[in-house]
Amino acid sequence: MGLLGADAVLSAPVDGPAVDVIAHTSTPVAAGSEDVERRVAGVVGVGLAREVEEYFEHGASVHAGDVVVDVGANIGAFAVDVAVRTRSDVTLHCFEAAAPIFAQLERHFREHAILRATRHELHAVALCSPEQHGQVRPFYYFRRFPTDSTYDLDRKLVAFREYFRRVARDIELGVSERRWPIRVPARTVAHTLAYLSRDESRLGVWLAMRVTGMRELRCDLASLDRVLAARNITRVDLLKIDVEGAELDVLRGCGTAWPMIRRVVVETDRRAGRADTVVALLVERGLRITSCRPPHVAEAGDRELVLICAERP
Repeated sequence: MGLLGADAVLSAPVDGPAVDVIAHTSTPVAAGSEDVERRVAGVVGVGLAREVEEYFEHGASVHAGDVVVDVGANIGAFAVDVAVRTRSDVTLHCFEAAAPIFAQLERHFREHAILRATRHELHAVALCSPEQHGQVRPFYYFRRFPTDSTYDLDRKLVAFREYFRRVARDIELGVSERRWPIRVPARTVAHTLAYLSRDESRLGVWLAMRVTGMRELRCDLASLDRVLAARNITRVDLLKIDVEGAELDVLRGCGTAWPMIRRVVVETDRRAGRADTVVALLVERGLRITSCRPPHVAEAGDRELVLICAERP
Protein backbone atom coordinates (compact mmCIF):
# COMPACT_ATOMS: atom_id res chain seq x y z
CA MET A 1 0.00 0.00 0.00
CA GLY A 2 2.71 2.39 0.95
CA LEU A 3 2.96 6.17 0.73
CA LEU A 4 5.79 6.96 3.09
CA GLY A 5 5.51 3.86 5.22
CA ALA A 6 2.86 1.92 7.05
CA ASP A 7 3.22 3.73 10.36
CA ALA A 8 2.67 7.36 9.31
CA VAL A 9 -0.11 9.05 11.30
CA LEU A 10 -2.42 11.94 10.43
CA SER A 11 -5.66 12.83 12.13
CA ALA A 12 -7.89 13.91 9.26
CA PRO A 13 -10.71 11.53 8.22
CA VAL A 14 -10.93 9.69 4.92
CA ASP A 15 -13.17 11.37 2.36
CA GLY A 16 -16.45 9.81 1.15
CA PRO A 17 -17.06 6.69 -0.93
CA ALA A 18 -14.46 5.73 -3.50
CA VAL A 19 -16.82 4.74 -6.31
CA ASP A 20 -20.32 6.17 -6.08
CA VAL A 21 -22.03 3.34 -7.99
CA ILE A 22 -20.73 0.62 -5.66
CA ALA A 23 -22.49 0.05 -2.36
CA HIS A 24 -20.14 -0.54 0.55
CA THR A 25 -20.50 -3.95 2.14
CA SER A 26 -19.31 -4.68 5.65
CA THR A 27 -17.31 -7.88 5.82
CA PRO A 28 -16.96 -9.36 9.33
CA VAL A 29 -13.44 -10.02 10.57
CA ALA A 30 -12.71 -13.74 10.65
CA ALA A 31 -12.51 -15.46 14.02
CA GLY A 32 -8.99 -15.47 15.37
CA SER A 33 -7.87 -12.60 13.12
CA GLU A 34 -5.97 -10.95 15.98
CA ASP A 35 -3.93 -14.12 16.39
CA VAL A 36 -3.31 -14.21 12.63
CA GLU A 37 -2.13 -10.59 12.66
CA ARG A 38 0.16 -11.27 15.64
CA ARG A 39 1.79 -14.24 13.88
CA VAL A 40 2.24 -12.26 10.66
CA ALA A 41 3.77 -9.37 12.63
CA GLY A 42 6.31 -11.79 14.05
CA VAL A 43 7.68 -12.27 10.52
CA VAL A 44 7.26 -8.91 8.75
CA GLY A 45 6.54 -6.38 11.51
CA VAL A 46 3.41 -4.75 12.90
CA GLY A 47 2.91 -2.12 10.16
CA LEU A 48 2.85 -4.54 7.24
CA ALA A 49 0.83 -7.08 9.22
CA ARG A 50 -1.87 -4.46 9.82
CA GLU A 51 -1.90 -3.48 6.15
CA VAL A 52 -2.37 -7.00 4.77
CA GLU A 53 -5.00 -7.82 7.39
CA GLU A 54 -7.17 -5.19 5.74
CA TYR A 55 -7.49 -7.29 2.60
CA PHE A 56 -9.34 -9.90 4.62
CA GLU A 57 -11.36 -7.36 6.59
CA HIS A 58 -12.57 -5.99 3.25
CA GLY A 59 -13.68 -9.37 1.94
CA ALA A 60 -10.73 -11.42 0.67
CA SER A 61 -10.79 -15.06 1.72
CA VAL A 62 -8.56 -18.12 1.39
CA HIS A 63 -9.06 -21.81 2.11
CA ALA A 64 -6.84 -24.84 2.45
CA GLY A 65 -5.75 -26.12 -0.96
CA ASP A 66 -6.20 -22.76 -2.70
CA VAL A 67 -4.00 -21.37 -5.46
CA VAL A 68 -3.12 -17.75 -4.63
CA VAL A 69 -1.37 -15.28 -6.93
CA ASP A 70 0.25 -12.42 -5.00
CA VAL A 71 1.17 -9.57 -7.34
CA GLY A 72 3.31 -6.95 -5.62
CA ALA A 73 4.39 -9.43 -2.97
CA ASN A 74 6.94 -7.09 -1.39
CA ILE A 75 8.77 -8.98 1.40
CA GLY A 76 5.97 -11.55 1.78
CA ALA A 77 3.52 -10.08 4.31
CA PHE A 78 0.43 -11.15 2.39
CA ALA A 79 1.96 -14.57 1.70
CA VAL A 80 2.58 -15.07 5.42
CA ASP A 81 -1.01 -14.12 6.24
CA VAL A 82 -2.32 -16.59 3.64
CA ALA A 83 0.01 -19.32 4.93
CA VAL A 84 -1.16 -18.80 8.51
CA ARG A 85 -4.83 -18.92 7.51
CA THR A 86 -4.39 -22.11 5.47
CA ARG A 87 -1.85 -23.82 7.78
CA SER A 88 0.56 -23.70 4.81
CA ASP A 89 -1.77 -25.88 2.68
CA VAL A 90 -1.70 -23.43 -0.21
CA THR A 91 0.00 -22.85 -3.54
CA LEU A 92 1.56 -19.39 -3.72
CA HIS A 93 2.83 -17.57 -6.79
CA CYS A 94 4.49 -14.36 -5.59
CA PHE A 95 5.56 -11.61 -7.99
CA GLU A 96 7.99 -8.87 -6.94
CA ALA A 97 9.83 -6.71 -9.49
CA ALA A 98 12.32 -4.81 -7.29
CA ALA A 99 15.49 -6.88 -6.91
CA PRO A 100 16.38 -5.64 -3.37
CA ILE A 101 12.86 -6.45 -2.14
CA PHE A 102 12.80 -9.77 -4.00
CA ALA A 103 15.97 -10.80 -2.14
CA GLN A 104 14.17 -10.21 1.18
CA LEU A 105 11.15 -12.14 -0.09
CA GLU A 106 13.38 -15.12 -0.90
CA ARG A 107 15.02 -14.89 2.51
CA HIS A 108 11.68 -14.97 4.30
CA PHE A 109 10.64 -18.10 2.40
CA ARG A 110 13.95 -19.74 3.35
CA GLU A 111 13.95 -18.74 7.00
CA HIS A 112 10.32 -19.13 8.11
CA ALA A 113 8.77 -22.59 8.36
CA ILE A 114 5.24 -21.29 7.78
CA LEU A 115 6.33 -20.15 4.28
CA ARG A 116 8.74 -23.01 3.54
CA ALA A 117 5.93 -25.52 4.05
CA THR A 118 3.77 -23.99 1.31
CA ARG A 119 3.85 -25.00 -2.34
CA HIS A 120 5.33 -21.88 -3.86
CA GLU A 121 7.18 -20.21 -6.69
CA LEU A 122 8.69 -16.73 -6.51
CA HIS A 123 8.84 -14.62 -9.68
CA ALA A 124 11.27 -11.69 -10.09
CA VAL A 125 9.19 -10.02 -12.81
CA ALA A 126 6.63 -7.25 -13.11
CA LEU A 127 3.26 -8.31 -14.50
CA CYS A 128 2.05 -6.26 -17.43
CA SER A 129 -0.50 -5.88 -20.22
CA PRO A 130 -0.27 -8.33 -23.16
CA GLU A 131 1.51 -5.97 -25.55
CA GLN A 132 4.31 -5.36 -22.99
CA HIS A 133 5.12 -9.05 -22.46
CA GLY A 134 8.83 -9.81 -22.83
CA GLN A 135 9.94 -6.19 -22.58
CA VAL A 136 12.23 -4.56 -20.01
CA ARG A 137 11.36 -1.26 -18.39
CA PRO A 138 12.52 1.07 -15.57
CA PHE A 139 11.33 0.36 -12.04
CA TYR A 140 11.68 2.98 -9.29
CA TYR A 141 12.73 1.55 -5.95
CA PHE A 142 12.38 3.75 -2.83
CA ARG A 143 14.96 2.39 -0.40
CA ARG A 144 13.55 4.15 2.67
CA PHE A 145 9.90 3.51 1.73
CA PRO A 146 10.01 0.21 -0.22
CA THR A 147 6.24 -0.36 -0.19
CA ASP A 148 5.92 2.74 -2.40
CA SER A 149 8.21 1.31 -5.11
CA THR A 150 6.62 1.52 -8.55
CA TYR A 151 7.20 1.78 -12.28
CA ASP A 152 4.59 4.54 -12.50
CA LEU A 153 6.82 7.33 -11.20
CA ASP A 154 4.56 10.18 -12.35
CA ARG A 155 1.63 8.80 -10.35
CA LYS A 156 3.79 8.35 -7.26
CA LEU A 157 5.10 11.92 -7.51
CA VAL A 158 1.51 13.17 -7.59
CA ALA A 159 0.78 11.16 -4.43
CA PHE A 160 3.92 12.49 -2.72
CA ARG A 161 2.96 16.08 -3.58
CA GLU A 162 -0.57 15.60 -2.24
CA TYR A 163 0.80 14.09 0.96
CA PHE A 164 3.18 16.98 1.67
CA ARG A 165 0.55 19.59 0.77
CA ARG A 166 -1.74 18.00 3.33
CA VAL A 167 1.02 18.00 5.96
CA ALA A 168 1.58 21.70 5.23
CA ARG A 169 -2.15 22.43 5.64
CA ASP A 170 -2.28 20.47 8.90
CA ILE A 171 0.66 22.46 10.28
CA GLU A 172 -0.97 25.74 9.27
CA LEU A 173 -4.20 24.64 10.95
CA GLY A 174 -2.27 23.76 14.10
CA VAL A 175 -0.67 27.21 14.13
CA SER A 176 -4.01 29.00 13.63
CA GLU A 177 -5.60 26.99 16.45
CA ARG A 178 -2.57 27.63 18.68
CA ARG A 179 -1.78 23.89 18.92
CA TRP A 180 1.84 24.57 17.94
CA PRO A 181 3.77 26.23 20.82
CA ILE A 182 6.52 27.59 18.51
CA ARG A 183 4.44 29.27 15.85
CA VAL A 184 7.05 30.99 13.62
CA PRO A 185 9.20 27.87 12.96
CA ALA A 186 6.07 25.78 12.42
CA ARG A 187 4.71 28.24 9.87
CA THR A 188 8.09 28.30 8.11
CA VAL A 189 8.03 24.52 7.82
CA ALA A 190 4.47 24.65 6.45
CA HIS A 191 5.36 27.29 3.84
CA THR A 192 8.47 25.36 2.81
CA LEU A 193 6.50 22.13 2.33
CA ALA A 194 3.82 23.97 0.37
CA TYR A 195 6.47 25.51 -1.90
CA LEU A 196 8.31 22.23 -2.49
CA SER A 197 5.11 20.33 -3.28
CA ARG A 198 4.06 22.64 -6.13
CA ASP A 199 3.66 20.83 -9.46
CA GLU A 200 6.34 22.99 -11.08
CA SER A 201 8.90 22.62 -8.27
CA ARG A 202 11.96 20.79 -9.61
CA LEU A 203 13.64 21.24 -6.24
CA GLY A 204 10.71 19.43 -4.61
CA VAL A 205 11.11 16.49 -6.99
CA TRP A 206 14.86 16.36 -6.36
CA LEU A 207 14.33 16.47 -2.60
CA ALA A 208 11.64 13.77 -2.72
CA MET A 209 14.00 11.48 -4.61
CA ARG A 210 16.73 12.04 -2.00
CA VAL A 211 14.44 11.66 1.00
CA THR A 212 12.94 8.41 -0.31
CA GLY A 213 16.30 7.00 -1.44
CA MET A 214 15.02 6.37 -4.96
CA ARG A 215 17.00 4.09 -7.28
CA GLU A 216 16.10 3.38 -10.88
CA LEU A 217 16.23 -0.36 -11.58
CA ARG A 218 15.36 -2.45 -14.63
CA CYS A 219 12.69 -5.15 -14.50
CA ASP A 220 11.46 -7.85 -16.87
CA LEU A 221 7.80 -7.79 -17.88
CA ALA A 222 5.41 -10.71 -18.33
CA SER A 223 1.64 -11.01 -18.71
CA LEU A 224 -0.11 -13.18 -16.13
CA ASP A 225 -1.95 -15.33 -18.65
CA ARG A 226 1.35 -16.42 -20.24
CA VAL A 227 2.97 -17.13 -16.88
CA LEU A 228 0.03 -19.31 -15.83
CA ALA A 229 -0.13 -21.11 -19.18
CA ALA A 230 3.61 -21.89 -19.08
CA ARG A 231 3.09 -23.63 -15.72
CA ASN A 232 -0.16 -25.41 -16.66
CA ILE A 233 -2.04 -23.63 -13.87
CA THR A 234 -5.78 -24.18 -14.37
CA ARG A 235 -7.28 -22.16 -11.52
CA VAL A 236 -6.57 -19.11 -9.38
CA ASP A 237 -8.66 -19.00 -6.23
CA LEU A 238 -7.45 -15.54 -5.20
CA LEU A 239 -5.62 -12.89 -7.20
CA LYS A 240 -4.23 -10.12 -4.98
CA ILE A 241 -2.81 -6.99 -6.65
CA ASP A 242 -0.92 -4.15 -4.94
CA VAL A 243 1.39 -2.62 -7.53
CA GLU A 244 1.33 1.14 -6.88
CA GLY A 245 -0.37 2.29 -10.06
CA ALA A 246 0.19 -0.62 -12.47
CA GLU A 247 -2.97 -2.54 -11.50
CA LEU A 248 -4.74 -1.94 -14.81
CA ASP A 249 -1.77 -3.36 -16.72
CA VAL A 250 -1.83 -6.45 -14.49
CA LEU A 251 -5.58 -6.93 -14.92
CA ARG A 252 -5.42 -6.50 -18.70
CA GLY A 253 -2.59 -9.04 -18.75
CA CYS A 254 -4.91 -11.70 -17.31
CA GLY A 255 -6.18 -12.17 -20.87
CA THR A 256 -7.18 -15.78 -21.54
CA ALA A 257 -6.79 -16.63 -17.83
CA TRP A 258 -9.90 -14.73 -16.71
CA PRO A 259 -12.27 -17.74 -16.65
CA MET A 260 -10.01 -19.52 -14.13
CA ILE A 261 -9.80 -16.54 -11.71
CA ARG A 262 -12.37 -16.91 -8.92
CA ARG A 263 -11.68 -14.00 -6.56
CA VAL A 264 -9.78 -10.71 -6.87
CA VAL A 265 -8.67 -8.10 -4.35
CA VAL A 266 -6.92 -5.06 -5.78
CA GLU A 267 -5.62 -1.80 -4.38
CA THR A 268 -6.11 1.19 -6.66
CA ASP A 269 -6.96 4.88 -6.33
CA ARG A 270 -9.63 7.32 -7.42
CA ARG A 271 -7.41 9.60 -9.51
CA ALA A 272 -8.49 10.12 -13.12
CA GLY A 273 -11.32 7.58 -12.73
CA ARG A 274 -8.90 4.70 -12.16
CA ALA A 275 -11.11 2.92 -9.59
CA ASP A 276 -14.14 3.16 -11.88
CA THR A 277 -12.08 1.64 -14.71
CA VAL A 278 -10.96 -1.25 -12.48
CA VAL A 279 -14.55 -1.91 -11.40
CA ALA A 280 -15.80 -1.85 -15.01
CA LEU A 281 -13.06 -4.24 -16.13
CA LEU A 282 -13.82 -6.73 -13.34
CA VAL A 283 -17.55 -6.64 -14.05
CA GLU A 284 -16.93 -7.03 -17.78
CA ARG A 285 -14.93 -10.18 -17.00
CA GLY A 286 -17.87 -11.69 -15.14
CA LEU A 287 -16.99 -10.90 -11.52
CA ARG A 288 -19.30 -9.38 -8.93
CA ILE A 289 -18.02 -6.48 -6.81
CA THR A 290 -18.41 -7.33 -3.11
CA SER A 291 -16.58 -4.41 -1.52
CA CYS A 292 -15.17 -1.07 -2.64
CA ARG A 293 -13.95 1.26 0.10
CA PRO A 294 -10.84 3.04 1.40
CA PRO A 295 -8.42 1.06 3.57
CA HIS A 296 -7.59 2.39 7.04
CA VAL A 297 -4.07 3.18 5.86
CA ALA A 298 -5.60 5.88 3.62
CA GLU A 299 -6.19 7.95 6.76
CA ALA A 300 -2.43 8.18 7.32
CA GLY A 301 -1.17 8.42 3.75
CA ASP A 302 -2.79 8.50 0.33
CA ARG A 303 -6.45 9.38 0.87
CA GLU A 304 -7.34 8.48 -2.70
CA LEU A 305 -6.65 4.77 -2.09
CA VAL A 306 -9.42 2.21 -2.37
CA LEU A 307 -9.55 -1.58 -1.98
CA ILE A 308 -11.82 -3.46 -4.38
CA CYS A 309 -12.90 -7.05 -3.79
CA ALA A 310 -14.67 -9.12 -6.43
CA GLU A 311 -15.67 -12.74 -6.90
CA ARG A 312 -17.06 -14.96 -9.61
CA PRO A 313 -20.74 -15.79 -8.89
